[in-house]
Amino acid sequence: MHNQEFIHNLKEYLQQQIFKSDIVKFDAIGNGGSSDNFLCQTKELSCIVKLLPKYSEERAKRLCRILNTLKQNPDFHTAKLIGANEQNRFVFEERTGLLLTYAAGQKIRDAKLSPDILNFIMSNYRQFQKIKFDDDLILPFVSPEEQHAKIAGHIIKLTENHQNFIKRKILNQMKIHNDLISENLKNIPGGGIARTIHGDFSLNNILLDNDKAFLLDFEALRYGYAAEDMMFLVLSTVLPHSVVLLPEKQLTTLLLHLKNKEGFTKQELLYGAGRYFQTLLSRRIFYSKFLQSLRKDCLFIYHLRKYPKLIKIINNLS
Repeated sequence: MHNQEFIHNLKEYLQQQIFKSDIVKFDAIGNGGSSDNFLCQTKELSCIVKLLPKYSEERAKRLCRILNTLKQNPDFHTAKLIGANEQNRFVFEERTGLLLTYAAGQKIRDAKLSPDILNFIMSNYRQFQKIKFDDDLILPFVSPEEQHAKIAGHIIKLTENHQNFIKRKILNQMKIHNDLISENLKNIPGGGIARTIHGDFSLNNILLDNDKAFLLDFEALRYGYAAEDMMFLVLSTVLPHSVVLLPEKQLTTLLLHLKNKEGFTKQELLYGAGRYFQTLLSRRIFYSKFLQSLRKDCLFIYHLRKYPKLIKIINNLS
């Protein structure tokens, strides 16, 4: 997070150059991945200031085009892009800034994810699926085979660099699970036709306001399958709260809702589950601190061992 002087200077810049009006409230509201976010209130409006890192011009252009496309669908609930002096963005100390409408609502607490809330989320997600994006805005589809090969190649390199018995054993477990996941991802759902998906569909990117769910942060927009988004949401919410055992009752309730109420097939749910664990593996082994904390690496192995149990739960859904 930036120091107080930086925040003061940013507030002054926005007040004098962008809003040309007094700012009555300006607070840092945390880091959003690779950007810094601020809540800004003037007498006329409330908005979120999203500040991207230095030299992020191309990233900002793509994000602006995505947000402008989303704005064309009035039935879709998200934080809309606000023009700054008739421009989509502004520059402050070599950083690129965007202004977004303030999306009212609250973050959904993990324990509160329920079939009713999934209904609200799916209602807005269906509106998102109707939106047509220019092809160059959508990140390409990476097949399960490609992802498996990338992970496997990196595991081999890491194994060659580590002679420590425990670290090699951890890497061997990674290899076993990578192969198992890949084996279960051979059947691509939907006749092999990929569609636009959110790509980072977690509670961090959803706000709930009464009966509306606002979807946020579309930088990971890519080709894929809706089941990937939905399973990422459910599994990233439920699984991290248990080290070894699966919370089967909550999982079964949510998975049955996706199958029986939202129309996802078992094949789609299995595919989404595999992609979720494949994503976890990829993020973990390419993480710079991997193999530096035995405790965290062992906990991650325990997390991977939930995958076969999850497969059984999905196959047993009625």
